[in-house]
Amino acid sequence: MLDKNWWCKESNTPKKGRVIEDQFSRYITMKDGVKIALEIYLPEKVYYKEKFPCILLQTRYYREFDFRFPFNLFLKQPNEKMIKEFIRNGYAWITADVRGSGASTGYRKSEWSKKELGDAVEILDWITKQSWCDGNIGAAGVSYDGACAEFLASQNHKSLKAVAPIFSVYDLYSDIAYPGGIHFEWFTRNWGKANRALDAMDLSIAFGILGKLAVKGVKPIKGYEKILDNAKRDHEKNWDVHKEASSIKLRDDVSKYNIKLDDFSPHNRTKQINRAKVPFYTISGWWDGAYANSSKKKFQALKYNTKKLTLGPWDHGGHWNVSPYRKTSKIHFDFNRELIRFFDRYLKNIKNGIEDEKKVHYYTMGNEVWKEADSFPPENILPTKFYLREGNQLHPIPPNERSASDVFINTNQNGTGERSRWNSLFNPFYKKSFYKHRKNDLKKSLVYRTQSFSEDKDLTGQAIVTIYLKVDAPDADIFVYLDETDELGRISYITEGCLRLSMSKVISRDRTTKVPIQSFLKKDLIHIDKNRIHRVEIALLPISYTIKKGHSLLLSLCNSDKDHFNSISENGLKMEVYRNHTHLSELIVPFEN
Repeated sequence: MLDKNWWCKESNTPKKGRVIEDQFSRYITMKDGVKIALEIYLPEKVYYKEKFPCILLQTRYYREFDFRFPFNLFLKQPNEKMIKEFIRNGYAWITADVRGSGASTGYRKSEWSKKELGDAVEILDWITKQSWCDGNIGAAGVSYDGACAEFLASQNHKSLKAVAPIFSVYDLYSDIAYPGGIHFEWFTRNWGKANRALDAMDLSIAFGILGKLAVKGVKPIKGYEKILDNAKRDHEKNWDVHKEASSIKLRDDVSKYNIKLDDFSPHNRTKQINRAKVPFYTISGWWDGAYANSSKKKFQALKYNTKKLTLGPWDHGGHWNVSPYRKTSKIHFDFNRELIRFFDRYLKNIKNGIEDEKKVHYYTMGNEVWKEADSFPPENILPTKFYLREGNQLHPIPPNERSASDVFINTNQNGTGERSRWNSLFNPFYKKSFYKHRKNDLKKSLVYRTQSFSEDKDLTGQAIVTIYLKVDAPDADIFVYLDETDELGRISYITEGCLRLSMSKVISRDRTTKVPIQSFLKKDLIHIDKNRIHRVEIALLPISYTIKKGHSLLLSLCNSDKDHFNSISENGLKMEVYRNHTHLSELIVPFEN
């Protein structure tokens, strides 16, 4: 049997007819001396000079864990099922620990740094030269790893033929660190703690004693244990994402490490991706944090035809079906098969019809059906207005009152619990996302309700809320929710949006949907006057959801989500919402026609 690490020995060239090991590890050295750890998986019984298309996955979360006994008998390696599916279908697979993580040396000044992006190109160069690579490489990954694939698409490498960034971010500021300009403190704190645990190879830091009992650390490369010791020392210098995120407020603020979020945000690489025209497939779920919006925006920003978007009834990573009308929480969508179809077309040139399909597939929760379109939102959308009216109504006819308003006193006690869409973004134990206590949440909010619908209505796209308000504070956070309620008063969460009042200046609009866009830049801050009525437009996160016949829509407003966001109004505030013929506070709902 071959030595597990034979491929690490540069002079050891296999002879023709000799079987290559189907999994092996090695280090490759970058131009600046940093050593990147790779795990290579090949189809079984691969012979010298036999070539395959390759998939590269770059990860921040260990290419493989070094499990302790007896946990190694039943715990699975990251992406294990996906990797097995690909190698069974004739692909080679390479997983890399990115610079400053896992078994790789170096340290991290930020996520997706320029040096990390340079490493990716060097890794592609190395893979291209291997005897088992046929020169066709794809990149894929979930979450952080997906963004790595997206960045790689911008490098215009001759061997990179397709990318699939799934459940991944697009705009680091507005889609993850600061949705609506409000610090997503729960995530940066918990994700940062998990990264520190991985870097220290002590999982008890984030996951308790069980983490330490189950995992020694990253899987070492046999014979190179001293390099792993060096890597661990290097990682002690890694940046602290939570401290850095907490040191800024605006998009153009500079952190303590002298960086801006936009410096390493995928959305700033769209021009390069459009020039490279790499076939691109993005997948997300309706409760995937704000990443359904990420996926929508990146799909819209791509200006070529070989792009594809799928939006389903999933949380982050696609672990659970989150539809309130689901028969089971289990997923019945074969992500691996779908990705293999995509890569078969663009890496193997198999004409399987994927390029002839509609570019967008999306799932409507409620009716529980898949739909297809050439764009998202689809073209058959009829925006429908509902006005805030007396008696907490949402009504299609505008109000007649000259002066009317509703007062809401916020005590900073509103929250969406520990199993929301936001929690799914850091969910190592794969807990199901659901909104169990919405009825109690709404008791602490200002709520408006439509009349019962006379027929099923499919809401697809982004609802827009416009409100006129005063606050008795220098600034305020506004959280807006859409829910459905049935004849018995049962409530189902649909979607939400949030915005810091001082950052509410609209600088542009989406060309087709007219969704308002804020810059979150210093130059666009507005002064909040306690005596002034402010007009605020908030775009809710994308969704496709059926409002059932006999049910009603609920619009609720509050000023905090204490379970996730660092509110600017720690001591609460009073908010007065105006709803009269000169201040038309309204909800615009994108119904399918």
